[in-house]
Amino acid sequence: MKEPLCPIENVKNYSEDLKKLSNMLFDNESLKKWGKLFKALSDTNRLKLLKLLKIRPMCVCELMIALEITQPTASHHLGFLKKQD
Repeated sequence: MKEPLCPIENVKNYSEDLKKLSNMLFDNESLKKWGKLFKALSDTNRLKLLKLLKIRPMCVCELMIALEITQPTASHHLGFLKKQD
């Protein structure tokens, strides 16, 4: 017979141990930073910008042409990425 997922006989201690583990692994400040980073990387235009800028420095007008986006859109995405550093 398979063991149950949670130890039935001592659920209270088990849940306390799980909460301690969670608190050890995750601090709110780190989670906020990781969340911001993943949000920044979740947009395809921002990923494209980063890949282009990895090759060489480019001005906004070059990025606009390469990605076929407007200046406000390019500036928005660049500003979003800048806030992450």
